[in-house]
Amino acid sequence: MAQLSGHVLEVRYSLEPDVQSELQELAAAERQCCSFVTWTVSQRQDHVSLHVAADPERPDDIVAIASLFDATSERSTVGQPCYRDSQTSSL
Repeated sequence: MAQLSGHVLEVRYSLEPDVQSELQELAAAERQCCSFVTWTVSQRQDHVSLHVAADPERPDDIVAIASLFDATSERSTVGQPCYRDSQTSSL
């Protein structure tokens, strides 16, 4: 599931083997090309989340990235909810 809330995008993935390490690699690569937002990965009890955050004064910086994940938004609908599994092709 991908959710856009203000200037923060959260994309949740199933807690499967290698998901967290793959997301950490993705975040590291994205930090190089898209340093205008922050990229972090966290693990919860039942899922792994990728968080992408824009400057609170520039929330529109995250909209294009959110659309890549088919994120839903509290402000307006960017797309449909996205349910991803742990397969590499879904990242």
